[in-house]
Amino acid sequence: LGDEYAYWDIGIGFGRASDAASDGSWAFKARQNDVVTVCFGVNDIFKTGSSPKYEIEKAVKLLKESGAKVIVQTVPPFDYDEYHKKIWEETNDYVKDVLAPIADGFLDVTEFLSVSEGHKEKARFGGHPNAEGNAIWGKRLAEVIKNVCNASN
Repeated sequence: LGDEYAYWDIGIGFGRASDAASDGSWAFKARQNDVVTVCFGVNDIFKTGSSPKYEIEKAVKLLKESGAKVIVQTVPPFDYDEYHKKIWEETNDYVKDVLAPIADGFLDVTEFLSVSEGHKEKARFGGHPNAEGNAIWGKRLAEVIKNVCNASN
């Protein structure tokens, strides 16, 4: 991102969208920032077996109401089985169709983290991306962050 931006990773270990939507500690910390990226869902899908789409929406709206610029990302691929794949697809469709239009920025991580177009649910760089996957993700996210910040000026 260069020297003009500061970055604070307040990701939640084994965090879920419900944690962010609870308007607790995560939301309080996130509100201290000008731009917040929201990328939840893997833990929700595996832990609850249901879509966290409404919890992600609530987190996005809480942040927008506080004045933060919000970048929403799709739920990353994680070698989902058929059952979890359907939930993952439902969630990502909601993120793309409903949340991306209300966010200040959007990044579809499946475009570069999936093994192929025919197997978007399969992780190209591992469920927790390796160094190569993280580098690609970081570069793509940096582009979106810069666009959001430049639009604010």
